[in-house]
Amino acid sequence: MKGLILKDFYNIWKYYKFFLLFVIALLVAGCALSQVMFFIPYAMLFISLLPITFLSMDEKCGWSRFCDAMPISRAQFVSAKYLLALLLLAAVVVISAITLLVTGLDKEQLISMLAISCAALMVIALTLPFSFAFGPDKGRYAGIIFVCFIAAYFGIGGKLPSVDLSPYIPFAGIALFAVSWLASIPLYQWHRKKQG
Repeated sequence: MKGLILKDFYNIWKYYKFFLLFVIALLVAGCALSQVMFFIPYAMLFISLLPITFLSMDEKCGWSRFCDAMPISRAQFVSAKYLLALLLLAAVVVISAITLLVTGLDKEQLISMLAISCAALMVIALTLPFSFAFGPDKGRYAGIIFVCFIAAYFGIGGKLPSVDLSPYIPFAGIALFAVSWLASIPLYQWHRKKQG
């Protein structure tokens, strides 16, 4: 499992250095413009789509089939993607918290940032099962649709989640992520069996 996660981190470093720098640049720009809360959702939503990208790379280069010939279970393969998603999201949360500290952290901003991270967790939880069941390309479309729905919700409301609503979002995000993780294992096994 550790090797699977390290493999994806090596891929991030090799192919997505610019992407990670772009996420950091968004947050730095937010600091400079004193609009950190405007940029944090973009950074988190970009990160939430990375696990699907790596799943797509694994499919295209034949890594998924190669894993079947190694002492790696399909459950471990799925779990590695979920752990990767958690680690990447945790890194963005830490960087976001640091930028909020630099610009002057208050309780409402912190709660909003945590609510946004849980919304990103929900995007991951909703898109990865589609990717494991029907392939990463269709999963990416599902991810884009869910991101559009979330962006439209906040855009129509004209504000980030309120402090009154936010305490419930983390529990919903964590519960949905756990259910998604458990559901993705049999879905991926079904997908690989269908592919032969």
